[in-house]
Amino acid sequence: MEPIELNNRSNPEHEAQISFLIKREFYVSYYKLRKLPYYLIGSTIAVFVLLLSTSPDRFIVLKSMSIVSIFAGWAGALGLLVILMIKWWKKYLWKKKIVALARGTDKSSKFYFDEEKIVFEGATFKTEVAWNHYMYWTENRNSLFIFPPNNIYDALAFSISELGTVNFLKLKNYASSKLEELPNIPLHPW
Repeated sequence: MEPIELNNRSNPEHEAQISFLIKREFYVSYYKLRKLPYYLIGSTIAVFVLLLSTSPDRFIVLKSMSIVSIFAGWAGALGLLVILMIKWWKKYLWKKKIVALARGTDKSSKFYFDEEKIVFEGATFKTEVAWNHYMYWTENRNSLFIFPPNNIYDALAFSISELGTVNFLKLKNYASSKLEELPNIPLHPW
């Protein structure tokens, strides 16, 4: 295959690609917490039903412990929400920094692939990676992502504007024949 010239400065999809990786990381990391609000709301309703359906002098200890547990649960959930918002903000600032850094450099590299490997070649380096190093692929908007099994940020991302339509479709065909397709994630998992 003929080498394709890649230039970070001319990639208009760079910010969207990083945004997708951040969303993917949050989805993978916090997917198990998606049912937490339902448990809290259900527990709160159950405690209110207990309070309203019994006389004030019955089950005093149970009512007291339930109210304390509900307050602790909501306080914990609020704390977790604040932590998630701080993490999201840090990732947002990191994304802006990486995009500005990529647009500020004129370094370009050459990229090509064949049946056995993916190759990156720059002025001072040449890196060959076998297809079996990667496990998943997915397409999001105008970009193709190729993921290794463990680290989301070690993914390769290529846009149609970067590769051209013909090369993009060739890469997509190679990826789909050699790798497992990653299931799509919802924009908001809740």
